[in-house]
Amino acid sequence: GFLWVGTQEGLARFDGIEFRVFGPGNTPAFRQSRVYAMEVDAAGDLWVGTLAGVLRYHNGNVTAWTTDSGLSNDLVYAVCAGPRGRVYIGTRDGLDVLANGHIRSLSSELGLRELVVSSLAVDPAASVLWVGTPDEGLIRIEGDEHLRITEADGLPSDRINDLVVDEAGRLWVATFSGLGVVDRDRVSAYDAASGLSGSDIQALHADPSGAIWIGTSSSGLNRIQD
Repeated sequence: GFLWVGTQEGLARFDGIEFRVFGPGNTPAFRQSRVYAMEVDAAGDLWVGTLAGVLRYHNGNVTAWTTDSGLSNDLVYAVCAGPRGRVYIGTRDGLDVLANGHIRSLSSELGLRELVVSSLAVDPAASVLWVGTPDEGLIRIEGDEHLRITEADGLPSDRINDLVVDEAGRLWVATFSGLGVVDRDRVSAYDAASGLSGSDIQALHADPSGAIWIGTSSSGLNRIQD
């Protein structure tokens, strides 16, 4: 029942009455206060991407993984919980996976050198990991294979801010120039001409009713239903 808020000055927890802030001043695992990403896994643990590694909040205890633990870079832009307890971590220098307490570099294994990861999404039904980048488009990873999808394939832009998979298995892609949709082998796009209030899409959310909520940088909030 807690509300968790990631800020530039630490992680805040709201219980309905007051806030408690976790940061370098009161939590040793926090080496830096800026929070970029948050994710709750199937076990109920909270994962937090920061400027100084990835953290896990578990039953009041906070544990950190950094470059000293094998992370590709301490600047973590994206965190995504996957199947079998895996946690995917997108950093400024690559894509990592944390499994059984150990980190390994997926970007190195797949030959994706110098990969900057801005967003992540998992489609558990298809065993697919989607990786968004700030300037190289979208990458689809399934097993040991990967496929890159870019503007040339129909995405509105190669600059990706956020990703979400809906209940039908469609991937929604927030870019600086519109909203992309990847449905199996088909890529389509929405922009201001399609009815969106703006094309610089910053955040996405798929709600239980099937609606997609779309946050823009300066043009308000949109919803796509049916």
